Amino acid sequence: MPRGEVVGTSGGRGFVRNPDGDITLFDVPNALMTLGVCINARGEIAGNFVDGQFNFYSYVRDHKGNIVVFHASGEWPTYVAAINDSGEIAGSFYDAGRLRGYLRDRSGSLTVLDFDMAGNTLNNRGDLAGVYSQGGKIRGFVRTREGDITIFDAPDASATFVSAINDGGEVAGSFGDTTQANKTRGFVRDIDGDVTVFDVPNAWSTVPASINDRGDVAGYFRETTQSSNRGFVFRRNEKASE
Repeated sequence: MPRGEVVGTSGGRGFVRNPDGDITLFDVPNALMTLGVCINARGEIAGNFVDGQFNFYSYVRDHKGNIVVFHASGEWPTYVAAINDSGEIAGSFYDAGRLRGYLRDRSGSLTVLDFDMAGNTLNNRGDLAGVYSQGGKIRGFVRTREGDITIFDAPDASATFVSAINDGGEVAGSFGDTTQANKTRGFVRDIDGDVTVFDVPNAWSTVPASINDRGDVAGYFRETTQSSNRGFVFRRNEKASE
C-alpha cells in the first residue's frame, strides 16, 4: 500500500491506518454506512456509502479529510473499484438495471463505458481494465487512456475475470478452464496480448488479486473446493509459492 497506509471499514465507518498504527475513523456526512475501498499515494481515499434513503453512492476523500460525493446515474447504485495516483477513479454503476463501467477524472468528469462492461482496476497511466459480458460469456478487457478497447479471453476459458493492471499495462486475473472441469486458474496478460497461465501447485483454484510493476502477482488459492483460502505470490519464471 502506498506510504504504508491501510484503508477499510469498521463498525459501519471508514478508516485509514497510518504507518505508525494510528487510526482515523471517518464518515460521509449523513451516511448510514461508509465503506473505505481504496487509497492512492497522495492519501486520497475512494469508497462507497449508504445514505438515509438507502441509496448506494460513492465518494472521494482527500488527505485533509474533505469529502466529495458522486454518483454516475440518478438513483442507481454506483460502485468504486480503484483510484490511481492522479486521483482518477474506476468503477461501475447500474443504468436502467444494466451494469456499466466508468472512469472519473480528478475534476469530476465521467467517461462512461458500454453496457455490460465493468471497470475493476486502474493504473497510474489511466489505463482501465475489467470484465465484459458478451452473449452470456464473461470476457476481459483493457481500455487505454486514449480510449482504445481490447477484449480478450484467457485460453480455453469459460469465463475470464480481470482483477489488476500494473503501470506497464500487464493484466492479472483468473478464469475457468474448460479443459480441466472449469478449474479456476490464474493468468497474466502482457501488453502484446500474450497470456501466461499458472496455478499454485496442487490447488483447485488460483485467484490473482494484484500485480506490481515487476509483474509479481499476489492472490489467494484453495487446495480443494471445501478448504479455506490461503495466500500466494507468483513471480515471473518461478512457481507460485505460499
